[in-house]
Order: sequence, then structure tokens, then C-alpha cells
Amino acid sequence: MGFYPVFLPPALSDLFYEGYCNGTLWPLFHSMPMFTKPLDDEHHAFMKANRLFAEKVVEVYRPGDIIWVQDYHLLMLPQELRTMLGYEATIAFFLHVPFPHVDVFRLLPHHTAILDSILQVDLAGFHTCDYIANFTCCMARLRGITPVLGRAVVPTVGNSATGSHLFQLGAFPMGIDYGKYHDGAAASGPQRVAAEVRTRLGVEKIVLAVSRLDYTKGVPHSLEAIRGLLRSCPEWRGRLAFVLVVVPSRIRVGKYAELKREIDRLVGEINGEVGTLNWSPVLYVYRALTEDELLGLYAGADVCLVLPLRDGMNLIAKEYVAARSGCNGVLVLSTLAGAARELVEAVQVNPNSMDSVVGGLKTALGMDPAEQIARMRAMGRRVERYDVRAWAESVLHAVEEVASLQQCLAVRALDGAAADAIVFAFARARNRLLVLDYDGTLAPFAEDPAAATPDAALLVTLSELSAMPRTRVVVLSGRDRGSLGAWLGDVRGLRLAAEHGAWTWTQREWVLEESALVSPAWKEAALPLMRSSAALLRCAIVEEKEYSAVFHYRACLGSALSAAAEPGAPPPLGRKRVLDVVLSLRSALQDACAGLPVRVVDAQEALEVKAAGASKGAYFLRLLRRLVDEDGAAPDFVLAVGDDNTDEDVFEVLPEGAHSVRVGLQPSRAQHNVFGPENVRALLARFLEPNKQEAQAQEERRSLQLFLQKEQ
Repeated sequence: MGFYPVFLPPALSDLFYEGYCNGTLWPLFHSMPMFTKPLDDEHHAFMKANRLFAEKVVEVYRPGDIIWVQDYHLLMLPQELRTMLGYEATIAFFLHVPFPHVDVFRLLPHHTAILDSILQVDLAGFHTCDYIANFTCCMARLRGITPVLGRAVVPTVGNSATGSHLFQLGAFPMGIDYGKYHDGAAASGPQRVAAEVRTRLGVEKIVLAVSRLDYTKGVPHSLEAIRGLLRSCPEWRGRLAFVLVVVPSRIRVGKYAELKREIDRLVGEINGEVGTLNWSPVLYVYRALTEDELLGLYAGADVCLVLPLRDGMNLIAKEYVAARSGCNGVLVLSTLAGAARELVEAVQVNPNSMDSVVGGLKTALGMDPAEQIARMRAMGRRVERYDVRAWAESVLHAVEEVASLQQCLAVRALDGAAADAIVFAFARARNRLLVLDYDGTLAPFAEDPAAATPDAALLVTLSELSAMPRTRVVVLSGRDRGSLGAWLGDVRGLRLAAEHGAWTWTQREWVLEESALVSPAWKEAALPLMRSSAALLRCAIVEEKEYSAVFHYRACLGSALSAAAEPGAPPPLGRKRVLDVVLSLRSALQDACAGLPVRVVDAQEALEVKAAGASKGAYFLRLLRRLVDEDGAAPDFVLAVGDDNTDEDVFEVLPEGAHSVRVGLQPSRAQHNVFGPENVRALLARFLEPNKQEAQAQEERRSLQLFLQKEQ
């Protein structure tokens, strides 16, 4: 492994690191905006430092490398790298601190630029799902982007040809080197330290707290909790010692100097108030420890008090667990530490409530040894299994998966040359097949699904295409057969397939496909959930079909593209509420329909429950077999066009040489993407041009013949 240093001039380094990173970003990301002091010169230094890092990365980058950006100091690095390297490079980002709620994040003057920069990576990793929820809220409220299952399509920067790329979120709780602490604590050096500390203190119980000097770590709260314990439980006086280790940090920052003075004052007050000539309740160490000293304290402490007011993970808690795994000992852990999500067997307390912390200490000091061992073993197994190596491997594996998906589902715009190639292939083919979705593909979406009727121009286009020799046109839609038949049933030669292929139109009647035959019992589970969710949102529509049901929430969003502009449209917070209801409904539907022969599918601003056998991909394969029976040969030109996830089923089973187009800039298995229905209709119109040119030529020949006859 090679190391490539980035040398920052001292003045720039101070403004960048001590200034913007530690004076602005650190407190704000820990939800302590009262400590922030954003200054323009510090922000300029932050941007300059990120640019210098980007230049060094570009200098050493080779195609195929994975770029892994670490932490809040380099928040603007992804944006710089995309500008310099484009979207061929694979970039991951991991945030080692909490991500704040949107209302706190918005206090940062340049918050949108930072959000946009993070959105340029392939994978953004956080310690916990709580931080992902905060980031997702920022995406929705500040950029109108709502991830589905942690994945979203976001706009690109620079000269990207695609205009969008795939963005993935992931929770990766960071681990430790388990063996270092588990095996190390049992070594002779640390065991000697543990024995010396116990002998020197001469008490029954040792409570340990180890922390870097920082206002987020709750050191004064820990001291106040010890004072509260000794006041409320005087029986512990003389029997308990609190070993407080504070490692100096950022001593040039004013807030840290103030914190140091406060800690010194509290230690003196507590020792003076409840101490005796033979016993001091607080042993205070203000320096970095050697490895043997730290491991020895872990090995000798009966209780470890980890009390941050806000912490991305807190590895001290995991280190103590590793050192005590298989032994007794109790971890008292703040619920506001990221590690609390994993270490559920710890005695968890709220650091903002002295009653909670003192109560937790009482529980820890009185816990039965057998219960201590059971809890420690459970946490130890978890910490051992997901150690720092597993953490790094999981992040790298996830970003490799996303990079692979980026290539597989890359967005490729249908440019002029690609459209020409499709039109040329259509013209020279002997047997043609066009498989077209309806909503969002041939016709634009409407807030009320019943209002998405075809216009006269579309009917003419479909009619003329269906009348062309050796050309089969199929509209394969999720629509119910009533609407589809009423709108398109009179187009001669046009084939229709409703409810994703459950029903097919034969120009005389609708025929039910056997694969769609399922008991309607699933509706008893799904429809009440949909209707209760619609009642919560008021403007949602529940559409019941024969073999499917759809929960439409497009109208609730006030249209995804114009919610902010239309009078009466819901504000961003309303949008978040809509999406919260939708997520809850999806989960409830999946639970209710588990084991039933139906699928829950995400559509365009809709949730659909449909018969498992009613798949567009399965229908397409049946259609191909029928065409072979009817025509004696498979079509040598196939074009499939659609706009949502149900159409991906068709794209996946297309024969070799087929053409496919996805409407919208989402990643897709389709070969090309177009912006909207108007682009699809323009392509279809080009298929008709030779016919129109031939008709015009025939008309001109007839006119010439009539003219010559008159002249004679």
C-alpha cells in the first residue's frame, strides 16, 4: 500500500482543520449549532483544501481504482472528483460522525453544496440507520429526491452525458480490532496495571470513563452523575472510585479550553465535597495513555461509563466489551451513541437526565455477576463478528456492487445516431413487433388515472402503425381492461394486454390468461390497508382491478416536478409525510401478503399489489410463442418501451438483437433512455415516414398522370 501525502500550507491548514472542520462542521453535525462559528475565510480554506486533495487523487488515480473518501473534513471532495474524473470513477464516502436532522443541517450556510457533493458518490455510508434517516430527509426536503430501499437516481455535475447516476445509501457500523483488545487485556502488562490500580485505589468497585477532550463526550455529565450517585447512595462513599481519563484534544480551540477548566473545577468540587483524607472519589488523568495502561484499566474496571451527548459510534464502548468478553463487567452507555444500536445488552441511559444516568450506575453496581457475564458474552460475540475488517470489507463489497449495477443499469440517452439505427432496423425488418407501455410512455401521467385518455394524434399513430404490413403493435399496460378497451379497443389490428398481461384483447373479447388466475382472498388483506392509508392522505386514490389493486399517491405530492410552484401544493414537510405513509403501507402490504400468490410492486408514484403470474415479462414470452405459431417465424425486429419497474420484466427477457427504451432518466436494463412520452411518440412517428413518403410519391404520380391525360 502506498501513501501519498497532501501538504497544506500552515495558514491554510489552521483555517481548514481548526477553523471550518472543528469550529463549524464538528459541532453542527453533532447537533450543537450553538458552538458553530462559520467564517467566510475558513470556508474558502475548506474548499481550497478539498481541491488540493482532489488534485492529488487525480494524480495517482488509475482506471479501476476505488476512491474511498473519509469523513466530514472532505465533504466537498466528491464534487471536485466528479468534475475532474467524471462518472467512470467509483467513489465511496463514509461519515464517521452523526448526520444531523435537516432543520439543524440547514443552519449551515453552504449546506446545499455539501448535500449535492455527497450525492455525487456511488455509495454513502453511515454508522446507523438513524443517520441515514436524517440524510434521506435532507434529500427529500432540500432536493426532492426520495430513495427507495436506500437507492436513488440523482442529477450529475459537469459534462456527464447521462444527466443522472445511481446513488446508494448504506449503514455500516464501524468495528474495532477485536483481537487487539480481547487478547491484549489478558497479557501480562495490562494485567499488572490492573492489579496495581486496584491495590492503589483499595475500593470494591471501579467505574471507568475514557474520553477525548470534547464537549460532545459528556465528561461534565459523567462527573455530575458520580456526584449524584454518591449523594443519593452515601453507602458507596469509600467503596467506589471513578477513574476519569481525558486525552487532550484541540486545545487551541476556545471551547475546548473552557471545557478543560470546567472539568478541573468539577473534579476539585467532588473530591472536596465527598472525599476524605483516605479516599478521593475521582482519580483524574489528563494525558494520553500507553496501550498497556488503557488495556489494564479496561481489565480492572467493574463498570465503564460511556456518556456522550452525541457520538457517531464510540469505539471506547466496543473496546471495553472486547477486553471484558467472557468476564464480568457492565457497560453503561448513552442512548445517543451510535454504538447503542448494536450494544443492546448495555445499561442504556439518557445523558441529559441525571436520574437516568444515576439509575443506570446503580443498576450496574448491583448487577448479578452471572447476568454481567451473559450480557458481556452476547455483546462480545457481536463485536468480534463485526470487527473493523468486516466493516471495511462490507463497505468495499457494497461499493463494488453499486459500481457493477451502475454499469449494468447505466443510463444511456437515445441520441440521434441510436434513433437512426432503430429506425433503419425497423425499415429493413421482415416481421416487426412493438411492445409499448401506456401511462408515462405513450401518454403523460395524470393525477387522476381516469384522466389519462389518449389524444387524437396518438390514436392516429397507433392506427397507422398497426395497419403497416408485417407489423404487430401491442400495448402492454397495468391498466384495467375496461379503461384500456374503451380508449384503444377500436384501433384496428392493435393488440392490448391489461393488468400486466393478465387479460388480452383479441379484437373481439377479453381473454384471461391462466397464469393470472388466483383467489381474490388477497384483496381482503390489501384493500383495507390501502384505504386506511388513503384516508390519512385524503388525496390518494385506491384503484381496484380484477387481479390487482393500485394505491396512487401522485396527487398527494402535488406532482413531483412542480410541487413547489403550484398554488395549494403540499410543502416539503407534507411531501415527507406522504412518503412516510407510503413506506409504512409498503411494509404493511408485504407483511399482509406474505405467502399469498401476489407481489407488491413500486410503480411511478404508486404502489401496486398484483397477481404473481401477471408479469409483463411472462406475457411477452407467451406472446413470442404465439407469434411464431401465427407467422411461422419469430419477429426479426423487436422494440420494447416502458417507464417503470414492471417494464423491467420485459427488458430482462428480450431476445438478442431486440431494442429497448426506458422513459425517464432512471438506470435500467433497457439499452436507451428518453425524457418523456413525447420522445417515444416522435420515434414511432419516424417509423411511419417511409409510408407517408411513399403515399406522397403515389399521389404525385397520380397527379402527373391526370395532367398528362388532360394535355393529350
